[in-house]
Amino acid sequence: MNVEIVWAAPRHSRRETVELAADCTVADALNACSFLADLQLGALGTLALGVYGERRALGDRLQEGDRVEIYRPLQTDPMAQRRARARG
Repeated sequence: MNVEIVWAAPRHSRRETVELAADCTVADALNACSFLADLQLGALGTLALGVYGERRALGDRLQEGDRVEIYRPLQTDPMAQRRARARG
């Protein structure tokens, strides 16, 4: 089955489609991804991951056509940003 892996930065993004066995997991997809090592994001277990915007764990099973998203860490706390905007 085919699964897409995506990662986005402020100025560029990476996308790759990998072909995997029918019973693959999120970890299997990431291990098959060729650009993951280039990003130097650290250990797989430390990554925030999702499929179509829903958080997923490394052991979660994937389906044909799923898009595994690798999330970047937040630069600032969203709640603190909202408070600062509200103060004016």
